[in-house]
Amino acid sequence: MGYSKEFKCGDSFLVREDSWGATLKLFKNSVILYAVILFPKLFGAIVPQPGDGPDRKAMEGGSLTLHGIGKMVNTTAASSGTSERDEIVEKTVKAKFRFNKDVSYLYTAVLLVETGLLLVEKSLSTGGKINGGILTPSTALGSDLTQRILREMDTSFHIEEINDEIETP
Repeated sequence: MGYSKEFKCGDSFLVREDSWGATLKLFKNSVILYAVILFPKLFGAIVPQPGDGPDRKAMEGGSLTLHGIGKMVNTTAASSGTSERDEIVEKTVKAKFRFNKDVSYLYTAVLLVETGLLLVEKSLSTGGKINGGILTPSTALGSDLTQRILREMDTSFHIEEINDEIETP
């Protein structure tokens, strides 16, 4: 895909609590999850059953906002035979992708259907063949998937170049 040798990727989970509180909550949730998996009969009563999810009003009121920050580095080589140094230009961009409804229940099915429809459309337009082996949706469908999600779902996407300090969302 032409990634730079300097390419780095990471993620983080934003919490509004102190780090110890967040760490303990994560540990507690992990212990409960493993207990349910290892001892399903003992802990089966606390596992949600079909139909136990949120009501329609709660799903309509839910949302998800994803924040991304990227740094682009462009190096321009100096003229050969001179003592000039290479010019390095750095640009930082931030992006915000927002789903205006609940993604854990309501939009999961919609995302799967839209991805499947686009996969069929793309497969038909390429003669039934998409090269590359086992692919993630983003590598198989590229920006077409993003455009379809923006068109068919209640979502928004904004990207802008930022200067100096990186602001936390």
